[in-house]
Amino acid sequence: MATIKRDEAGVPLPLIHLNGSGRTALVNQQLALLDALQVALEAAAQAAPHERDYYPLAELGGPTPYAEARRAHETAMATLRALYARVEDRARLIDNEGV
Repeated sequence: MATIKRDEAGVPLPLIHLNGSGRTALVNQQLALLDALQVALEAAAQAAPHERDYYPLAELGGPTPYAEARRAHETAMATLRALYARVEDRARLIDNEGV
C-alpha cells in the first residue's frame, strides 16, 4: 500500500500511478508555474517603490511613507520568493516520486 508523502509545508504530494497523471505532466505543471512566478518576480521588482515618488508626502509628518511602502514591497517579494521555492521543491519531489 502507498504511503502519503508530503512536501516541506506538509501538503500531500500526488501519487504517480497507472490511472493518474504521469510524472512528466505533473512536473511540467510545476515548471509552468515556476515560469509564471519568475515573470511575477521580475514584474514585482520593476514595480518597487522609489523614493522620488514619495518624498513630498514626508512633509505631512508621521512615518516616512516611502519606508512603509518599501517594507510592504519587500514583504510581497519575500512571499513570492517563498512560493517559488515551495513550488520548486514540489517539482523536485514529484519528479523523484517512486524512484
